[in-house]
Amino acid sequence: MRYFLILAITITFIVGLFYLIYGGREKIKPERSFESFQKAYQDSVRKGLIVPDEIRIEREQKQAVDTALSNFLKANAETKLNFYDENSVNEIRKEILFYQLFAIQIGKGLKIKTLYKKAEKARLKLSKIQKRRLPILRKQWVAHLDEDAWINDGNFYCRGNGNTILLAVHHGFVLNRNMRDAMKAIEPLAIDLNFKRLEFKSYKESDEVTSWTLTTKKDSEIWP
Repeated sequence: MRYFLILAITITFIVGLFYLIYGGREKIKPERSFESFQKAYQDSVRKGLIVPDEIRIEREQKQAVDTALSNFLKANAETKLNFYDENSVNEIRKEILFYQLFAIQIGKGLKIKTLYKKAEKARLKLSKIQKRRLPILRKQWVAHLDEDAWINDGNFYCRGNGNTILLAVHHGFVLNRNMRDAMKAIEPLAIDLNFKRLEFKSYKESDEVTSWTLTTKKDSEIWP
C-alpha cells in the first residue's frame, strides 16, 4: 500500500513538473515575433546602430561625387589637369572622355543640396577649360585627318570662327556614297568636338560644296 502511495505521489510530481515546463509557458505567435523584430530594428536604425542599405549606398554615392568634385577643383588648370600632350587621336578622345565623365559628376552634385555650391563652382571651371581647349582639339584632330588622307590624295581643313567647320577634299567625293561613308566615319567625334558643319568637295577650287549642319553644344556648355 505504501508502495502505491509513493508511486502516485511520484507520478503526480512528474506530471506537474511537465506542465510547468511545457504547458504553462506562453507560446509566442509568429506575428508577435515579427513585430518585436521590426520594432527592435527600427529602434536600432533610429539610434544609428544600423544603417539601411539604401541609406548606406546613397551616402557612398554622395561621398564619391564629393571626392570627384574636390579633386577636380584642386587640379591646376594651367597644367591642363594632366591632359595628354602627345597630340594623337586617342589622346584627343581621352580628353573628351575626361570632360564627359566630370560633367556627369557635376550633374549629380548639382542635384545634391549640400554639394550644389561646390558642383556649380566645378561647372564654371570645366566650362572655362572646354572653351579654351576644344578649338585646339578640333584643329589637332583635323591635322591628323589631313595627314592620314594625304597618302590617298585627300586633304582636310579646319575653318570658321573657333575652328568649327571641317572641310574634306577628295576626288572621290564626286560620288555621294563616298561622302556618306566619310560622314559616318568622322561624324561621332566631330559631334563630341562641337563642330558646327561638315563640308565635302571633290577638289579644293570647286564652287560646289556638299555640307551637313551638326547640332552641337557651345564649347562652354558641359555634357551631357
